[in-house]
Amino acid sequence: MLINDNLEATAQAVFEDYFAEYYAGALPLPNGWKKAMLSDVCQIRGGKRLPAECEFVSDITSHPYVRIRDMYQGKYLELTEDFEYIGEDVFAYIRNYTVASGDVIIAIVGITSGEIAIIGETLDGANLTENCVKLTNYNGITAEYLYCYWQYLRKNGGIDPLLVGAAQPKLPMYNIQSVPVIIPDDATMDNYHLSVASRQSYPLLPDSFQLFRAVSPSAAQVLLTYIYRPMKYHL
Repeated sequence: MLINDNLEATAQAVFEDYFAEYYAGALPLPNGWKKAMLSDVCQIRGGKRLPAECEFVSDITSHPYVRIRDMYQGKYLELTEDFEYIGEDVFAYIRNYTVASGDVIIAIVGITSGEIAIIGETLDGANLTENCVKLTNYNGITAEYLYCYWQYLRKNGGIDPLLVGAAQPKLPMYNIQSVPVIIPDDATMDNYHLSVASRQSYPLLPDSFQLFRAVSPSAAQVLLTYIYRPMKYHL
């Protein structure tokens, strides 16, 4: 867990090095960058509660059910023995409310409102609670960028104004949709991800990537897709 915490802290530091001054308004956006709302750069969908009188099953099935209480692992959420499962009969009712590897989920109910995680490969196809929303099908951003941006907002008090209710805080989907987001140009986004990889585990990656890109764009695609496979990142 300590290693994961250090990796996450490193990724967050790289994000802030690249983008914090622009989000704070201290610097004007460079040419080719733009501002948008979160709903402009990804799809935001709700989860689904179990149908009335339906319950979890005691056996392990192919349908794990993601709840807020499962969001304790840090950045990436993977299947553990703590997960509950639903049967085929229940899945038939809520089959349209699933998550895919690389989706981002955000808790929207209770004291944990604003908690965020990226769905890992072991939860690809899992069902999602109504107490979370998923962000998927990114356009111009990645799961890594979105995760670090959201954590930047939390760190700087940017989530609190989005909450409604006192006794039982809620984070309405329409408030998430209207969150402003900066979309950097493709080259900056590439360099940002390469910097994250370089400072975490791949010290030679930037030079290797530039070499691969010069020799073969397809090789560069394979390299970056392999490293950022959970983020669904593509050049």
